[in-house]
This record gives sequence, structure tokens and C-alpha cells, in this order.
Amino acid sequence: MKVLVVEDDKEMHEALCDVLQQNGHRTASAFTAEDAKELSLTFVPEIILWDADVGKGELPEILRSLSAGVPRKLYIFAFDETELIGTSNTGWIRKPFKSADILSIVGKEEKEKDKEKGQFLKNLMNRNENQNTGVGIDDMGLKFGTSYVFFESEPVKLRKGCRQLSKKEDEILYITSGNVKAVRELIRKDGMTILALSEKEGKNYLNGSKIGSVANRISTFIGSAKRPVIVFDDIYALIDMNDLSSVLTMIGQTIRNSSDKQITMLLSLDECRITEKGKELLLKHLIEYR
Repeated sequence: MKVLVVEDDKEMHEALCDVLQQNGHRTASAFTAEDAKELSLTFVPEIILWDADVGKGELPEILRSLSAGVPRKLYIFAFDETELIGTSNTGWIRKPFKSADILSIVGKEEKEKDKEKGQFLKNLMNRNENQNTGVGIDDMGLKFGTSYVFFESEPVKLRKGCRQLSKKEDEILYITSGNVKAVRELIRKDGMTILALSEKEGKNYLNGSKIGSVANRISTFIGSAKRPVIVFDDIYALIDMNDLSSVLTMIGQTIRNSSDKQITMLLSLDECRITEKGKELLLKHLIEYR
């Protein structure tokens, strides 16, 4: 989850950010109300953790201005619930609190987010497949050995394409910005390796903040697979952790270095989040799926 921490006590602030980052969450720091207002526009947090002592005199107005732009929830640290300024997406955490309290709150929001996203994708996929459009999964026109970018806000077509290319001899490395279990249920294919893009290491995680590690993991997979398919269901999540230039370089090198073996790469990206120049550079390496 993307968490904006608003706390003017330096030691407490560092402790909060450390525990969140160690558990795979991305953080941004604000020590004043003005910093928080600016960061909420550029960082676009999913959760804000806010100390009630920061901007106390202006807190009601600040929270009202922020609440509409916070996708999930804003939590206030307070000794008493009466200090909480009520808005539709505001909760509170009683002072003093423990690290476990913070992780419990953020973890609960993360599960709710994954649940909502998974249900949305299931509904959308079922609706698309049930429409009588005359275009089925086998008629998508995708070819193994060719790499594609799907410009869509949710990776529905990408996942349909992934299932189409997923023959018995195909091996798929699926890298998701969402929940591994939800992806597995949606694709319903054996033999996939699914990794969650994160900032921590682990069996089911890929540290996206280290672009070299991502490139090495993909290279190792390509070397061991007969018909490798590499899938990113939200390539912008990787761009967000690094930068556009680094990610484009990694994609280009992966495709060029695999010239002795046919590979397929499928990327999904919300077109609204990339500039025309970025899109032009991306299409030097991949074909836009239409």
C-alpha cells in the first residue's frame, strides 16, 4: 500500500516509516500540514496516517480538502476519539499505539483493496466473455514470439491474452502489482510462476525497487523456460518504484538479449499515466494491442 505518514516527531516518524517499509508498504513523509497537502497530490496515497497535533488549528479544513482525494482511508493519531474530525473516510488510532496496531490497520485496508479489485475484475471479465461480440479468446490475434503492450486501466484483455498463449508447453512468469491468490484464481492455469511486485524479498515477492534484481529474475526465467512468457499486469507500478528510463532500458535489453530464443512479453499500462513521449519510447520495443 502507498502510505503517507504525517507526523512532526522525527523519531516517531522514522519508526513508523521503517516498520511500514519492512512489511512491503511504500511510504512518503510529511512533517507539516503544507507538506502533506503537496505530497497527497504527487504521491497519491492509498492511506494517510496523520498525527492530530500536526496542523491542529486548521485540521478540520485540511481533512475536508484531503478526504475526497484519498482513495481508501485517512487515520488520525489521537488520545481521544473526540479529537477526530469526522469525514466519510476517516478513522482513528488511539495514542499510545504499537507497531502492530499500525500494521493491523494498513493490512486490513490492503485486504479490502485486493478483495474489491479481485471482485471488480471477475465481474468485468465475466461480462466481457459473455457478450456476443463475435471475438473470443482464441480470436485475439496474439502470436507467440511477439511482445505487446495493452493500454487499459485494468488488465482484463491482458489476462485473456495470457490464457490464450498459455499452452501446455508455455511457461509463464506473471508479475503483478496486486494479490497473487486473486491472479491465480482469475487466470486458472497451472504452471505459472506468480510474483507480487513489492519492496521486500520473499518466495512470492519480487523487489521492484531494485531494477537489476527484476532483470536478473526475468533473465533466469527465460534461460530455463522452453517457451517463456513474461507478464506485467501493471508496468507503471514498476516505473513508479524506479523511473521510466530504467524500466524501458530493462524491457529493451530483455527483448534484444533473447534473440536466440523466442519470448513473449505482455505489459499492461493505464495510458493516462504515461506521456506521449514515454508511449513513443515504449512502442519502440512492443506492439500496441488493439
